[in-house]
Amino acid sequence: DIIPEKKVYESGETAKFQIRMPFKNAIALVSVDREGVIDYYIKQISSANPTIEVPVKPNYAQNVFVSVLAVRGRVGDIKPTAMVDLGRPSYRFGIAAIKVGWKTHELKVSVKTDRPMFKIREKATVSIHVKPVDGSPLPVNSDVALVAVDEGLLELMPNNTWELLRAMMNERGLEVNTSTAQMQVVGRRHYGLKALPPGGGGGKDSSRELFDTLLLWKGSVKLNASGQAEVQVPLNDSLTRFKIIAIATGGEKYFGTGSTSIRTTQDLMLLPGLPQLAREGDLFNPSFTVRNATDKSMKVEV
Repeated sequence: DIIPEKKVYESGETAKFQIRMPFKNAIALVSVDREGVIDYYIKQISSANPTIEVPVKPNYAQNVFVSVLAVRGRVGDIKPTAMVDLGRPSYRFGIAAIKVGWKTHELKVSVKTDRPMFKIREKATVSIHVKPVDGSPLPVNSDVALVAVDEGLLELMPNNTWELLRAMMNERGLEVNTSTAQMQVVGRRHYGLKALPPGGGGGKDSSRELFDTLLLWKGSVKLNASGQAEVQVPLNDSLTRFKIIAIATGGEKYFGTGSTSIRTTQDLMLLPGLPQLAREGDLFNPSFTVRNATDKSMKVEV
């Protein structure tokens, strides 16, 4: 396993990787790949400090793959037997992906509402603040696309298209095949297929009543010179949580996404406690829960 210290690096930094290998000492061929081999290094690795460092260069943007081929020679103090040779030479291969140079294109998007909880059919005031992560000024005519959607819908299918920066910095392929003749010298036992995906899946919750899941969609909300905007979001009759997402663009260079969540409730709610399934001849006690969602006591007749 090749574990990067972090997923995103900038040009000029040094990427650090932890090498998880079953060797006390090894020689490693480290290569930086993407659509071919960009750079390669020979490094010594030990179990006392199983790490390597790779300088990040400007041509590594927008992503690269770092591969490590760790080779250990014969261990002299372990004698082979007729059945097994535990001291024979061995090798391991691993690869990890890192992103490079995203900060120069990233917008920090802050989305806030005037309060976290609302009653049905109220209007939520959404404040948006956008600024480049690298501290440069926001381009003129920058804007955001704003959407408010029921979180119950996102439980069924998350929407990854909101991650605009990830789409613009789409991962470029590895296109490098690594081969070695050591398999002709070092025998390795094949244990069959492991860690296959178990399959399955599905929803976490039971089905919902049919309400409007999309509260608002505004394709373009203009930002002022300070990168700020304010939008009114009308709420419907659903008693649920809504996610408000702002997808920002600044000219041809900057992209970012931010979000917040709000919840809608009623002062007094009656929640059923009926069984989800009943067959002919079953007996059950129907029950209901009366919920007071305010901070004050109520006198009600049910």
